[in-house]
Amino acid sequence: RQVLPQLRELYRAKYAKVRFDAIIAADDTALALMLEERKTLFPGVPVVFCGINSPVEDVLAEHSGLTGITEEVDLYGTIDLMLRLHPQAEHLAVVTDVVLTGRHLLARFRTVAPYFGDRVRIVELAALRAGKLRQALRELPKDSVVLLLSYHRDPTGVTFTVGESATLVSGFGHPTYTCWDIFIGAGVVGGMVISGRAHGEHAARMVAQILAGAAPESIPVLRKSANLPMFDYAVMTRFGLRPDDLPEGSVIVNEPKGLYHRYKGAIW
Repeated sequence: RQVLPQLRELYRAKYAKVRFDAIIAADDTALALMLEERKTLFPGVPVVFCGINSPVEDVLAEHSGLTGITEEVDLYGTIDLMLRLHPQAEHLAVVTDVVLTGRHLLARFRTVAPYFGDRVRIVELAALRAGKLRQALRELPKDSVVLLLSYHRDPTGVTFTVGESATLVSGFGHPTYTCWDIFIGAGVVGGMVISGRAHGEHAARMVAQILAGAAPESIPVLRKSANLPMFDYAVMTRFGLRPDDLPEGSVIVNEPKGLYHRYKGAIW
């Protein structure tokens, strides 16, 4: 909100003589900005959204020229997976931040949490300053597992990259899981994840249809994201997990490849 007036003036000066054929709005905050400023800055330009966690029914009813992809994160599947892989866990901590996406994800988590109330004690680590978050994670009981949903900006305005966020949250000895593949590789065990790359590919295909003459309203909103079990070999083995423990069809990244794996075809 603090930079919105400057951003509006920047867009107005930079794109005053540019006519876009379509605009992609990635994430909830970007879509909110487009809906607020579109009539003034980009009147009539079709908008394709992706990575959206907030409900879009009212948005579609009130605004024309929109289509896109929503993120249907598999919170239930990820939490169930965490507790099956770590049956000794008695505490589940969920981490979210102050940004719009983080608030939506926390609200969604709260609709799922009651299903697990008889299996673990829920701890919400929401909208904490980085120092407070580190302290809270450090003080979690040893039998805790952590679900990282969103931590990109703290209340003081300090921002974190995806890697910094994952490293911060997973750095206190607790198995940490997520719902997005982008966090895997920086200390997160894994989860039932959404592929950001797949969202981008779907959004690009929608834009291609618009450029070919299709009206945005004629392109159905994609509401079902493909979620797949994905794990980081280096991290899962640190917590005593073996490939045989994982769900069928799991993707394992950073798995060491021996001679047999590298030359399996030649050996057979």
